[in-house]
Amino acid sequence: MAISQMHHNAGLGLCLLVALATVSLTLKTGLDPGEGFDIGAAAANASSLMDQPAPEFALKNLKDETVSLKQQQGQVVLLNFWATWCGPCKLEMPHLQKFYDKYKEKGLVVLAVSTDKAQKAVPPFIEEHKYTFPVLYSDGTVESSYSVYGVPIVYLVDRQGAIRYKHMGYTPNNMLELEVEIRKLLDEKAPETPPKS
Repeated sequence: MAISQMHHNAGLGLCLLVALATVSLTLKTGLDPGEGFDIGAAAANASSLMDQPAPEFALKNLKDETVSLKQQQGQVVLLNFWATWCGPCKLEMPHLQKFYDKYKEKGLVVLAVSTDKAQKAVPPFIEEHKYTFPVLYSDGTVESSYSVYGVPIVYLVDRQGAIRYKHMGYTPNNMLELEVEIRKLLDEKAPETPPKS
């Protein structure tokens, strides 16, 4: 066998291994990549946001009201990117409702950002499952700000507005970890507001 043929075969083998590893990781974490997903880029970009101020946004909710991240100042924000067509998202959302019910009086805000292109699919889905946390429509740019290349993705924003936790995909064990992180951030003191003069 010629050396060039050996290199060609080795290259094909390496490509196959990378593809299998990507599929395996996607299945293991329950991440629904959608079209054109690059799991390596997603992980690297999302990591660069850690401990940084969360990118600001102002999005419409299901009642056509504008909800901004700035309005949540002093709260712990669970920011979830999801879609009605995403199987792992459907498994994750009941956990988000449980967290919302359990911790909203302690300062947890859940903002579920729908990445659906067909926005008319969102209200019936939310109504059918009786979710009561705020649901927002993506404006098409917020995903880029938060390095969203697949769904579901969860970010936790602390009371000072910094991203402190992220997770891509869904597994039951990750929901246990997420609750631990929520409680940790809720236990932190809210920033003091300067006295009015």
